[in-house]
Amino acid sequence: MNSTSYEELRVEICHLSGLSSLLAPGVLRRALADTGVNPELAGPRDLLKALPKLEARMRAYLTPADVEQRLLQMRKLIERWTGAKP
Repeated sequence: MNSTSYEELRVEICHLSGLSSLLAPGVLRRALADTGVNPELAGPRDLLKALPKLEARMRAYLTPADVEQRLLQMRKLIERWTGAKP
């Protein structure tokens, strides 16, 4: 798949983050960049790699329980995209 194919996945991860539609894309981009991943080219495995950085940023806005629930949903979504447990 190419980067365009993964745009839908990145949009869904932003939605699952629970952050506003204005805030979430930037938070995700920074989490990806902090892990050495080009945000525009990020695929499922890159998103998994960035989840700890994304989690840290989400904790600034959401309760710990909410963050944990949302991370679980994100992991499940990524698993569906990869076709197997990463």
